[in-house]
Amino acid sequence: MILLLCLFRAVPVSAQTSPAALPDLKLSTAGAVNAVVGQSDGKIIIGGYFFSVNEVSRTNLARLNPNGSVDLTWNPPAPNAAVSAMAIDGTNVFIGGTFTQVGGVPKRGIAKIGTADSGILDTNWTSELGSFGETYALGVSGSQLYVGGSFRQIGGLDHTNLARVSTTGSGPVDATWNPNPNNIINAIAFDATNVFVAGRFTNIGGLGRIFLAKLSSSGSGAADPAWNAAIPANPASFSGEVRAMAIEQTNLFAGGFYTDSNNITRTLLAKYALSNGQMVTNWNPTTDGFVHALAATNGSVYVGGAFFQVGGSNFNGFAKVSSAGTGAVDPNWRQDDQTSPAAINTDVRTLLVTGAGVFAGGAFKINDGQVSLGIAKADLVTGRRDSQFGAQVQIPGFVYALAQQADGKIILGGDFWFAGGLPRKNLARMNADGTLDNTWIPGADGQVNALAITASNVFIGGNFAQVNGANRSHLAKLAILASDAVDTNWNAGTVAGGF
Repeated sequence: MILLLCLFRAVPVSAQTSPAALPDLKLSTAGAVNAVVGQSDGKIIIGGYFFSVNEVSRTNLARLNPNGSVDLTWNPPAPNAAVSAMAIDGTNVFIGGTFTQVGGVPKRGIAKIGTADSGILDTNWTSELGSFGETYALGVSGSQLYVGGSFRQIGGLDHTNLARVSTTGSGPVDATWNPNPNNIINAIAFDATNVFVAGRFTNIGGLGRIFLAKLSSSGSGAADPAWNAAIPANPASFSGEVRAMAIEQTNLFAGGFYTDSNNITRTLLAKYALSNGQMVTNWNPTTDGFVHALAATNGSVYVGGAFFQVGGSNFNGFAKVSSAGTGAVDPNWRQDDQTSPAAINTDVRTLLVTGAGVFAGGAFKINDGQVSLGIAKADLVTGRRDSQFGAQVQIPGFVYALAQQADGKIILGGDFWFAGGLPRKNLARMNADGTLDNTWIPGADGQVNALAITASNVFIGGNFAQVNGANRSHLAKLAILASDAVDTNWNAGTVAGGF
């Protein structure tokens, strides 16, 4: 059993003496980016759940310069909960999510913020969701903002899960356009005259439609009776959802999951004809996990989600497939010098393709073998991480264990990926004065929960599989004097269940 020794040293303080300055070593781990939109000047806006970007204070909403640095000229009021969706409209960005306030102003679920100024909230645009409403999808077409999610009211009118409001003035709701889906909306897309929606519904616009529908942009928003994108096997239980859509020319691509009539959960990555909703059956780049994000352009479909394989090839969370033929995986779009393709270490939630590259947002910590908290930029052709794009999306890290050395230095173990602005993977050491020790830089690929120290070594326990690149299952022994090396002769083997 590994024991953590907690040391406390009482220091007498005179009533007339000011307390000593405390260490201020900032620790951070990955925030989450749920939405990314691009501006014409190459800047991007990110929304999600975070408290800082590159150590600059930003809560759930930020704008980045093309090199990934924070745009200090744009500092919008902070939403008080996560941003889940965004849509650009000229010199404004609409945001949606689970928030109830923006900068202290009541704004449930949706808000309008300027992009040509410092990020001023438009308080004259008063549309918002009713009680407990949440927005998951936004899309702008002409002068209308389409809002999808989970809600019963918007702008004081009864609309269930889908509505459209004016982008100008006070943002009045279109009372006539009301498709009334019977479950949540996750994604919205457009062609010249129609609205395509995806979600968890089985009835929308007056017709039975499973997870996907084509709606008229006029009148009440009726579902097109000639367009029926049947999910494979038409699941008898109607369990599942489509989470992502992308349109390229005459085709619509959809990603999600469903439960078939045998109660088996199936992943969905499919192509449909935009004209009639018929599935293109020979296009079938199967995944072994859920698809959360899609982007299609120039003959390619970029796929993001929580998967390890696409089309039978290893791709962690991020892949590129052809939009034509069978949907073949691009074998040249790989990362980590071809050894670990598309190495995002957990799920991708949003994708944006521009002429500059592919931006991926999520809750990940690693991309292309490098620390990339929450957002990454990949080359359109090679898939390699853009090393010049240095954004790190952060929330405060967590310390789960402390151990003090004889020389007064303190080892920290926990869940963090930066310490004092420098990369540190779940392990760090402070000098006696509270500053970061730059001579001891080990790294564990999972959180460290326990520490026990000897004169020359520290034993660590946690939910990790590797330490300093060496395979160590939940337990490891490291040097603390001349180096931070893992003891190659000490290996507890596989420890079940974590530590």
